Amino acid sequence: SRSNEGAPLGDALGEAFPGLHVEWTDNRFREAAGQGLPVGIWIAALALVLGVTVFGGYLLLRDVNRDVRMTEVRSQFVASVSHELKTPLTAIRMFAETLAMGRSRDEHTKSEYLETIVNESERLARLVDNVLDFSKIEQGKKIYRLRPVRLEDVADSAARAMQFPLAQQGFQLRFSVEQEIPELRADPDAIQQAILNLLTNAMKYSGDAREIYLRVGIRGAARNGEALIEVVDHGLGMAADEQKHIFEKFYRAPSHESRLIAGTGLGLTLVAHIVKAHGGRVEVESAPGSGSTFSILLPVLSDNGIHS
Repeated sequence: SRSNEGAPLGDALGEAFPGLHVEWTDNRFREAAGQGLPVGIWIAALALVLGVTVFGGYLLLRDVNRDVRMTEVRSQFVASVSHELKTPLTAIRMFAETLAMGRSRDEHTKSEYLETIVNESERLARLVDNVLDFSKIEQGKKIYRLRPVRLEDVADSAARAMQFPLAQQGFQLRFSVEQEIPELRADPDAIQQAILNLLTNAMKYSGDAREIYLRVGIRGAARNGEALIEVVDHGLGMAADEQKHIFEKFYRAPSHESRLIAGTGLGLTLVAHIVKAHGGRVEVESAPGSGSTFSILLPVLSDNGIHS
Protein backbone atom coordinates (compact mmCIF):
# COMPACT_ATOMS: atom_id res chain seq x y z
CA SER A 1 0.00 0.00 0.00
CA ARG A 2 0.98 3.66 -0.40
CA SER A 3 0.39 6.90 1.48
CA ASN A 4 -1.46 9.88 0.05
CA GLU A 5 1.88 11.35 -1.06
CA GLY A 6 2.72 8.12 -2.98
CA ALA A 7 5.38 6.87 -0.52
CA PRO A 8 5.12 3.21 0.31
CA LEU A 9 3.82 2.25 3.78
CA GLY A 10 4.76 -0.73 5.88
CA ASP A 11 7.61 -3.18 5.55
CA ALA A 12 9.02 -4.35 2.25
CA LEU A 13 8.65 -8.05 1.50
CA GLY A 14 12.10 -8.31 0.05
CA GLU A 15 13.90 -8.17 -3.30
CA ALA A 16 11.85 -11.06 -4.63
CA PHE A 17 8.69 -8.93 -4.35
CA PRO A 18 9.65 -5.40 -5.52
CA GLY A 19 7.14 -2.70 -4.73
CA LEU A 20 5.17 -4.85 -2.26
CA HIS A 21 4.92 -3.82 1.37
CA VAL A 22 3.00 -5.05 4.43
CA GLU A 23 1.34 -2.53 6.68
CA TRP A 24 0.86 -3.54 10.36
CA THR A 25 -2.01 -2.11 12.34
CA ASP A 26 -1.62 -1.22 16.01
CA ASN A 27 -4.17 -3.79 17.28
CA ARG A 28 -2.92 -6.72 15.20
CA PHE A 29 -1.71 -8.76 18.23
CA ARG A 30 -4.82 -7.96 20.24
CA GLU A 31 -6.99 -9.27 17.43
CA ALA A 32 -4.88 -12.40 17.09
CA ALA A 33 -5.16 -13.04 20.81
CA GLY A 34 -8.89 -12.46 20.67
CA GLN A 35 -9.20 -15.15 18.01
CA GLY A 36 -7.30 -17.80 20.06
CA LEU A 37 -8.70 -20.82 21.96
CA PRO A 38 -10.46 -20.27 25.30
CA VAL A 39 -8.33 -20.55 28.43
CA GLY A 40 -10.40 -23.53 29.69
CA ILE A 41 -9.41 -25.62 26.70
CA TRP A 42 -5.74 -24.88 27.28
CA ILE A 43 -6.07 -25.92 30.92
CA ALA A 44 -7.91 -29.12 29.97
CA ALA A 45 -5.24 -30.00 27.40
CA LEU A 46 -2.50 -29.39 29.97
CA ALA A 47 -4.32 -31.56 32.52
CA LEU A 48 -4.71 -34.32 29.91
CA VAL A 49 -1.00 -34.27 29.12
CA LEU A 50 -0.12 -34.39 32.82
CA GLY A 51 -2.63 -37.21 33.39
CA VAL A 52 -1.21 -39.29 30.55
CA THR A 53 2.32 -38.70 31.85
CA VAL A 54 1.42 -39.74 35.40
CA PHE A 55 -0.48 -42.81 34.21
CA GLY A 56 2.43 -43.84 32.01
CA GLY A 57 4.78 -43.47 34.96
CA TYR A 58 2.46 -45.61 37.10
CA LEU A 59 2.39 -48.38 34.48
CA LEU A 60 6.16 -48.30 34.17
CA LEU A 61 6.60 -48.44 37.95
CA ARG A 62 4.12 -51.31 38.22
CA ASP A 63 5.94 -53.31 35.55
CA VAL A 64 9.27 -52.70 37.25
CA ASN A 65 7.88 -53.76 40.64
CA ARG A 66 6.33 -56.87 39.10
CA ASP A 67 9.64 -57.82 37.47
CA VAL A 68 11.44 -57.29 40.78
CA ARG A 69 8.88 -59.46 42.61
CA MET A 70 9.13 -62.21 39.99
CA THR A 71 12.92 -62.12 40.24
CA GLU A 72 12.68 -62.46 44.02
CA VAL A 73 10.16 -65.31 43.72
CA ARG A 74 12.30 -67.18 41.21
CA SER A 75 15.39 -66.69 43.37
CA GLN A 76 13.51 -68.02 46.39
CA PHE A 77 12.20 -70.94 44.32
CA VAL A 78 15.71 -71.90 43.20
CA ALA A 79 16.95 -71.69 46.78
CA SER A 80 14.02 -73.80 48.03
CA VAL A 81 14.49 -76.46 45.35
CA SER A 82 18.21 -76.57 46.08
CA HIS A 83 17.51 -77.10 49.78
CA GLU A 84 14.86 -79.74 49.09
CA LEU A 85 17.26 -81.60 46.78
CA LYS A 86 20.18 -81.35 49.16
CA THR A 87 18.39 -82.95 52.13
CA PRO A 88 17.65 -86.38 50.59
CA LEU A 89 20.94 -86.39 48.68
CA THR A 90 22.84 -85.84 51.94
CA ALA A 91 20.99 -88.69 53.64
CA ILE A 92 21.55 -91.04 50.68
CA ARG A 93 25.26 -90.27 50.57
CA MET A 94 25.71 -90.62 54.34
CA PHE A 95 24.01 -94.02 54.62
CA ALA A 96 25.58 -95.32 51.40
CA GLU A 97 29.08 -94.39 52.62
CA THR A 98 28.38 -96.03 55.98
CA LEU A 99 27.37 -99.26 54.24
CA ALA A 100 30.33 -99.10 51.82
CA MET A 101 32.82 -98.78 54.70
CA GLY A 102 31.31 -101.77 56.45
CA ARG A 103 30.76 -99.86 59.67
CA SER A 104 27.39 -101.48 60.25
CA ARG A 105 27.66 -105.22 60.71
CA ASP A 106 24.23 -105.72 62.21
CA GLU A 107 21.80 -106.99 59.56
CA HIS A 108 18.86 -105.11 61.01
CA THR A 109 20.79 -101.82 60.87
CA LYS A 110 21.91 -102.52 57.32
CA SER A 111 18.33 -103.18 56.30
CA GLU A 112 17.23 -99.93 57.94
CA TYR A 113 19.95 -97.98 56.14
CA LEU A 114 18.99 -99.49 52.80
CA GLU A 115 15.32 -98.71 53.42
CA THR A 116 16.27 -95.11 54.21
CA ILE A 117 18.23 -94.85 50.96
CA VAL A 118 15.30 -96.23 48.96
CA ASN A 119 12.79 -93.90 50.59
CA GLU A 120 15.01 -90.83 50.28
CA SER A 121 15.48 -91.70 46.60
CA GLU A 122 11.70 -91.86 46.19
CA ARG A 123 11.39 -88.50 47.95
CA LEU A 124 13.97 -87.06 45.59
CA ALA A 125 12.12 -88.52 42.61
CA ARG A 126 8.83 -86.96 43.79
CA LEU A 127 10.45 -83.55 44.05
CA VAL A 128 11.97 -83.83 40.57
CA ASP A 129 8.62 -85.02 39.19
CA ASN A 130 6.91 -81.97 40.72
CA VAL A 131 9.36 -79.58 39.10
CA LEU A 132 9.23 -81.33 35.72
CA ASP A 133 5.44 -81.53 35.75
CA PHE A 134 5.19 -77.86 36.63
CA SER A 135 7.46 -77.04 33.70
CA LYS A 136 5.26 -79.10 31.35
CA ILE A 137 2.12 -77.40 32.68
CA GLU A 138 3.65 -73.97 32.12
CA GLN A 139 4.44 -74.96 28.52
CA GLY A 140 1.02 -76.56 27.98
CA LYS A 141 2.62 -79.97 27.30
CA LYS A 142 1.39 -81.95 30.29
CA ILE A 143 -0.61 -85.03 29.18
CA TYR A 144 -2.75 -87.21 31.45
CA ARG A 145 -3.49 -90.78 30.36
CA LEU A 146 -6.96 -91.57 31.68
CA ARG A 147 -8.21 -95.11 32.22
CA PRO A 148 -10.62 -96.83 34.60
CA VAL A 149 -9.01 -97.15 38.05
CA ARG A 150 -10.05 -97.92 41.59
CA LEU A 151 -9.40 -95.00 43.89
CA GLU A 152 -8.87 -97.25 46.94
CA ASP A 153 -5.88 -98.89 45.26
CA VAL A 154 -4.33 -95.55 44.26
CA ALA A 155 -4.77 -94.13 47.78
CA ASP A 156 -3.35 -97.29 49.34
CA SER A 157 -0.24 -97.04 47.15
CA ALA A 158 0.24 -93.43 48.21
CA ALA A 159 -0.18 -94.35 51.89
CA ARG A 160 2.42 -97.13 51.60
CA ALA A 161 4.84 -94.80 49.80
CA MET A 162 4.60 -92.30 52.68
CA GLN A 163 4.74 -94.87 55.48
CA PHE A 164 8.49 -94.72 56.06
CA PRO A 165 9.02 -90.91 55.90
CA LEU A 166 6.00 -90.45 58.18
CA ALA A 167 7.32 -92.99 60.67
CA GLN A 168 10.75 -91.34 60.62
CA GLN A 169 9.22 -88.12 61.95
CA GLY A 170 6.93 -89.85 64.42
CA PHE A 171 3.69 -89.49 62.45
CA GLN A 172 0.79 -91.90 62.44
CA LEU A 173 -1.17 -92.10 59.21
CA ARG A 174 -4.79 -93.20 59.67
CA PHE A 175 -5.94 -94.56 56.31
CA SER A 176 -9.58 -95.55 55.86
CA VAL A 177 -11.91 -96.42 53.00
CA GLU A 178 -15.33 -95.34 54.22
CA GLN A 179 -17.43 -97.01 51.52
CA GLU A 180 -17.18 -98.80 48.21
CA ILE A 181 -16.25 -96.42 45.40
CA PRO A 182 -17.19 -96.92 41.74
CA GLU A 183 -14.42 -96.83 39.19
CA LEU A 184 -12.90 -93.52 38.12
CA ARG A 185 -11.52 -92.61 34.75
CA ALA A 186 -8.21 -91.15 35.80
CA ASP A 187 -4.45 -91.16 35.46
CA PRO A 188 -3.43 -93.25 38.51
CA ASP A 189 0.10 -91.85 38.68
CA ALA A 190 -1.20 -88.27 38.63
CA ILE A 191 -3.83 -88.93 41.31
CA GLN A 192 -1.21 -90.65 43.46
CA GLN A 193 1.06 -87.64 43.01
CA ALA A 194 -1.75 -85.33 44.15
CA ILE A 195 -2.33 -87.45 47.29
CA LEU A 196 1.40 -87.59 48.03
CA ASN A 197 1.64 -83.82 47.73
CA LEU A 198 -1.25 -83.36 50.17
CA LEU A 199 0.29 -85.82 52.65
CA THR A 200 3.68 -84.09 52.36
CA ASN A 201 1.98 -80.73 52.89
CA ALA A 202 0.21 -82.11 55.98
CA MET A 203 3.54 -83.32 57.40
CA LYS A 204 5.15 -79.92 56.95
CA TYR A 205 2.34 -77.94 58.57
CA SER A 206 1.31 -80.30 61.37
CA GLY A 207 3.34 -78.46 63.99
CA ASP A 208 3.51 -80.59 67.14
CA ALA A 209 0.55 -82.78 66.10
CA ARG A 210 1.53 -86.24 64.89
CA GLU A 211 -1.63 -87.69 63.38
CA ILE A 212 -2.69 -87.40 59.73
CA TYR A 213 -5.87 -88.86 58.30
CA LEU A 214 -6.30 -90.10 54.75
CA ARG A 215 -9.93 -90.93 53.97
CA VAL A 216 -11.48 -92.19 50.76
CA GLY A 217 -15.20 -92.33 50.13
CA ILE A 218 -18.17 -90.88 48.29
CA ARG A 219 -19.88 -87.53 48.75
CA GLY A 220 -23.53 -87.84 47.85
CA ALA A 221 -25.26 -90.89 46.40
CA ALA A 222 -22.96 -93.74 45.42
CA ARG A 223 -23.73 -93.52 41.69
CA ASN A 224 -24.60 -89.85 41.38
CA GLY A 225 -22.11 -88.38 43.82
CA GLU A 226 -18.39 -87.67 43.68
CA ALA A 227 -15.40 -89.68 44.77
CA LEU A 228 -13.82 -88.05 47.81
CA ILE A 229 -10.22 -88.01 49.00
CA GLU A 230 -9.61 -86.22 52.29
CA VAL A 231 -6.29 -85.40 53.94
CA VAL A 232 -6.71 -84.04 57.47
CA ASP A 233 -4.12 -82.68 59.86
CA HIS A 234 -4.39 -80.97 63.25
CA GLY A 235 -1.51 -78.58 62.78
CA LEU A 236 -0.95 -74.89 62.13
CA GLY A 237 -3.98 -74.22 59.94
CA MET A 238 -4.38 -71.01 57.97
CA ALA A 239 -6.46 -67.86 57.83
CA ALA A 240 -9.26 -67.34 55.31
CA ASP A 241 -7.30 -64.78 53.26
CA GLU A 242 -4.42 -67.28 52.87
CA GLN A 243 -6.78 -69.99 51.61
CA LYS A 244 -7.54 -67.85 48.55
CA HIS A 245 -3.91 -68.02 47.40
CA ILE A 246 -2.55 -71.41 48.47
CA PHE A 247 -3.07 -72.96 45.03
CA GLU A 248 -1.15 -70.19 43.25
CA LYS A 249 2.29 -71.08 41.99
CA PHE A 250 5.20 -70.26 44.32
CA TYR A 251 2.83 -69.02 47.02
CA ARG A 252 4.06 -69.44 50.58
CA ALA A 253 1.98 -68.40 53.58
CA PRO A 254 3.42 -65.19 55.09
CA SER A 255 3.20 -66.35 58.73
CA HIS A 256 6.37 -66.71 60.77
CA GLU A 257 5.87 -70.46 61.26
CA SER A 258 5.41 -71.04 57.54
CA ARG A 259 8.55 -69.14 56.62
CA LEU A 260 10.60 -71.59 58.69
CA ILE A 261 9.24 -74.57 56.71
CA ALA A 262 11.11 -75.61 53.57
CA GLY A 263 9.12 -75.90 50.37
CA THR A 264 8.93 -74.91 46.72
CA GLY A 265 5.36 -73.59 46.64
CA LEU A 266 4.46 -76.00 43.82
CA GLY A 267 2.82 -78.94 45.59
CA LEU A 268 -0.68 -77.52 45.94
CA THR A 269 -0.47 -75.87 42.51
CA LEU A 270 0.09 -79.29 40.97
CA VAL A 271 -2.74 -80.79 43.03
CA ALA A 272 -5.15 -78.18 41.71
CA HIS A 273 -4.03 -78.70 38.10
CA ILE A 274 -4.26 -82.50 38.30
CA VAL A 275 -7.73 -82.42 39.84
CA LYS A 276 -9.01 -79.86 37.34
CA ALA A 277 -7.69 -81.96 34.44
CA HIS A 278 -9.78 -84.85 35.80
CA GLY A 279 -12.95 -82.75 35.88
CA GLY A 280 -12.87 -82.39 39.66
CA ARG A 281 -12.19 -79.72 42.24
CA VAL A 282 -10.24 -79.14 45.44
CA GLU A 283 -11.74 -77.73 48.64
CA VAL A 284 -10.03 -76.64 51.84
CA GLU A 285 -11.34 -76.03 55.33
CA SER A 286 -8.95 -74.53 57.84
CA ALA A 287 -8.52 -72.12 60.72
CA PRO A 288 -5.37 -70.90 62.49
CA GLY A 289 -4.30 -73.43 65.11
CA SER A 290 -7.05 -75.90 64.18
CA GLY A 291 -5.44 -77.80 61.33
CA SER A 292 -6.58 -78.20 57.72
CA THR A 293 -8.77 -80.51 55.69
CA PHE A 294 -8.05 -80.79 51.97
CA SER A 295 -10.73 -82.52 49.91
CA ILE A 296 -10.33 -83.78 46.35
CA LEU A 297 -13.65 -84.40 44.61
CA LEU A 298 -13.67 -86.41 41.38
CA PRO A 299 -16.50 -87.59 39.10
CA VAL A 300 -17.14 -91.34 39.14
CA LEU A 301 -18.11 -93.64 36.26
CA SER A 302 -21.74 -94.62 35.95
CA ASP A 303 -22.84 -98.11 34.96
CA ASN A 304 -22.56 -97.31 31.25
CA GLY A 305 -18.94 -96.18 31.63
CA ILE A 306 -19.41 -92.42 31.44
CA HIS A 307 -18.92 -89.80 34.13
CA SER A 308 -21.88 -89.38 36.44
